[in-house]
Amino acid sequence: MSKLKYFFIAGIITLFPGQHGLTGAEAIKNKLSDLEAVKKESSFLYTFKLAKKPFYSLGDSGNGWLSLSFKDTDKPEGFGASLVNNPYIHLDSAADKTKTDFVLTTDIYHGRVTCGWINERSVFLVNIESADDTENTGNANTGTVIKDIRFGFKENAARMVIGTLERPRWRIEYSETNALMLFIDATSERVKTRNYSSDKWLNSAIVSEINDKSTSVRLDLNSAPDQTGISWIPVGNRFVLDMAERPEEILVRLSSDNNTEKKDTPAKYNINDPEKNEFRNIVRMKIDKNVAMNNIKNSTANEKVSVPHITADIKPTLKETLTASADITVNVDKLSPGEAFLLGRIRQAKEISDYGMGITLANQFLNEFPKSILREAIAFWRGDFYFDQWEKGDKGIGEKVIRAYTFAVENFEKSKYVPPAYIRMAIVASEMDNGYQALGYLSIVISRDIPELTPLAYLTRGKIFLQIDQTEKAIKDFKTILDQYSDTKYAMEANLWIGNYYHKVGLYQEAEKKLNEIETMYPGLFLEYPDSILLNAKNYIYLKKYSEAREHLFRAVNLGGQQESLDLLLSRIGDTYHNEENDKEAEKYYRMVVDYYPGSEGASISKLRLAEYFSDIAMLDEVGKTSTDETISEIAQLEKGYQLFENKEYAETIKTIKEIALKPIQTETRKDAKRLYLRSVEKEIERLKDAGMYNDLIFVYDENREDITDKINPEALVKVAEGYRKLGRNDEAVRVYNQINAHDIDIDSRGNFMLGLADSYISMNDTDRAITFLEKAKKEKIEQNDLQMVNMRLADMYQLKGRNKEAEDIYNQIIKNSNTLPPHDMAKAYLNLGINFKGRKQYNEARNALVNSINIALDNKGSQELLPRSYIELGNVLHAEGKYLQAVKAFEKGFDLGYDSDNQDYWEIRFRQAMGYIKTGDNSKAETLLGDISEGGEDSILQQRAQLKLGSIQLSKQLKVLSMGED
Repeated sequence: MSKLKYFFIAGIITLFPGQHGLTGAEAIKNKLSDLEAVKKESSFLYTFKLAKKPFYSLGDSGNGWLSLSFKDTDKPEGFGASLVNNPYIHLDSAADKTKTDFVLTTDIYHGRVTCGWINERSVFLVNIESADDTENTGNANTGTVIKDIRFGFKENAARMVIGTLERPRWRIEYSETNALMLFIDATSERVKTRNYSSDKWLNSAIVSEINDKSTSVRLDLNSAPDQTGISWIPVGNRFVLDMAERPEEILVRLSSDNNTEKKDTPAKYNINDPEKNEFRNIVRMKIDKNVAMNNIKNSTANEKVSVPHITADIKPTLKETLTASADITVNVDKLSPGEAFLLGRIRQAKEISDYGMGITLANQFLNEFPKSILREAIAFWRGDFYFDQWEKGDKGIGEKVIRAYTFAVENFEKSKYVPPAYIRMAIVASEMDNGYQALGYLSIVISRDIPELTPLAYLTRGKIFLQIDQTEKAIKDFKTILDQYSDTKYAMEANLWIGNYYHKVGLYQEAEKKLNEIETMYPGLFLEYPDSILLNAKNYIYLKKYSEAREHLFRAVNLGGQQESLDLLLSRIGDTYHNEENDKEAEKYYRMVVDYYPGSEGASISKLRLAEYFSDIAMLDEVGKTSTDETISEIAQLEKGYQLFENKEYAETIKTIKEIALKPIQTETRKDAKRLYLRSVEKEIERLKDAGMYNDLIFVYDENREDITDKINPEALVKVAEGYRKLGRNDEAVRVYNQINAHDIDIDSRGNFMLGLADSYISMNDTDRAITFLEKAKKEKIEQNDLQMVNMRLADMYQLKGRNKEAEDIYNQIIKNSNTLPPHDMAKAYLNLGINFKGRKQYNEARNALVNSINIALDNKGSQELLPRSYIELGNVLHAEGKYLQAVKAFEKGFDLGYDSDNQDYWEIRFRQAMGYIKTGDNSKAETLLGDISEGGEDSILQQRAQLKLGSIQLSKQLKVLSMGED
């Protein structure tokens, strides 16, 4: 998983073409072809037709308007003139020419602002919804204070909740593919934790204070966000930023609706498919240094990764608390015998709750007596029969319930039975996933203002709002009950759901206060609403008050009637002890569940915990094979993977969880498995690299390459490339290196990447590419030691290409900063500088540099491999200076230390050594060397020169003998 690090100055991000993964194609300008601004009943919808997904900035201007900017986006000529008469949008004439800026003018308070990219239609939407509550909805303030920051996660979505003293001004900026910037006019001096990380879709968050009145938050994501939303929650003063990889269905439908009828038609919301909702059952958690779940990329082998806990959510259930339609009081004498007979039988069916018989008889009555005075009552009774049968479990007749009541309502619209019928229709429609249809029925009841029914309608509507995750609207309905109908029986449940709301948005202390208040006000609450006990328990768990949570869980066990079975409740009791690190008591409850509820979900969870305690892989295998619940089975395999990972058995970890990790439908467990799979591949690569087992390293990479492409940690890719390089497969090393963005690597290892790629180019004799890359690399932010090594490589390449002055300047710079390099590299720097000076005939400087290289190497064993070359080069300099005796001694030292024929200039140096012997009068040694050169030298010209010199020496000897003979 890529982990990007960036640096901010005064909240300004500077992007250069080609950086941060932008390709040449992405750098092409975007094009705006059309836009539309439509005012709806309680919102404004802005639609922008673009050639491709835009980079944009959206912010609160502070005066009730929003400013929207598209970066590098062209607009049609004369576009501004077409907006002159539109009161809701106009071009910002003062905008930067490289941007297309708009001002979005509305006449509502901004409760929520959602923007998203609908790829299928190439449309960018901005939807501005009015605030539900006029409290705290005035213009945003400048210079407020951030109290805390919390995060919540959903699959491929995340929520950041910022607690502030007042509503702040804000701006979001999307200018990098997988990142968002939030700028908020609030000081963050109270925020202790400024770096957050997670193993979810939101990878990391960095909080930076720009000045004493404003703060920036950088959010790095695992993929590009197609939807973002800003909302203000007056309860608790919460500023909320929602982010999602894909636009939710409501936003997609808005784009479709706007292209057709252009009216405020509510989009269907699927309450049973969490993938299509915004944040259903989201877990909010405050992240700090002590409790943050670090990205698994940063975890260590010794880090304990516990079994994911399966948490329950308290779901609102709609209870029908109405009495049945009133009994019929009529003079039987006014009825025909047939009417009286059927009426009697219908009453009998009603008394014995034979709903099927009641439906049959009611249908018969309505068909046979279309003019009967009982028609109204029988029509509503028929609806009641259908509803009662549906409520008893026959959920497949929902449409029939609604049709029966619809018949009654349409034929007797002024009947007193109409409002109760609407409430029952709403209950059925909601469970059929027709939430908005249900809301419509309830709004009709509320509009009629019937004292005995209105609070029930508000309560039912509030619970439906909860089901479709429109919590703010739900709270508004519940508050209405408390404000206007506090003396009714519905006030108790309204209070309960307000407490649940506080819990869901992460306000656990407020939830505790509210729930305790409810318990005091309504002592019988738990008898009527048993699920409230589990809500209390959950809230105490989040507050880490495990003793109080346990007390409520025991109460739930004793009282019964919970959404969770006894095996799960008992396993949760074990969890409270587990969280208190009281393993002995926890084990007792886990074993109780295993013994008394074998084969249950709670037993499987308890076995997972016990296996975690005792590192019992056999038990995990048993759960994985025997559990009928796929989730539990996969969690068992995942826990086995964690234990293997902890034991550093990375290859076995990969085998264990790879199948789960690569399943196409991603659950949270499978996503955790995928993260562990990736981490295990990375750790196995690291292990093999450290062991020098490069063939095995490449095998592991090749085996998993297709499944980890674009997901593997780039630092692991550096090790893969190094493996190819160590095996001499430099072309493949370069291919892998080129998949890596330097800015995706931590600064402490970025230098290894740059040096490795440069060395691959050098090994391929591609000096020009090596120089080009090294010149760029030295401008990057890397460790000082790595920078010196980059400079060293660059100087070597300059010297190889004959750019000696440039090489000299760099070597001098390296030597000046000698404290940052190890002795080996300093010795090498002096050696190369000496060679450079020699090439430019600056022999005095060359000699000093080479002597320094030799002295450093002599003092450090790790540098002595440089000595042969250093002595040879010193000999070359001394020979050039005419200091032949010193030169031949330096040559002898170099050859004695191992300077051999593997060096290209070996025979040339030997010839020069022979010339030195001749200059010093040691012709015997010269003859021996020249003979070796003429016989073993690889250069024919050099061999001829050696033979000539050898002949000259022999001729001189003969002449000397002749001269002596004449005497």
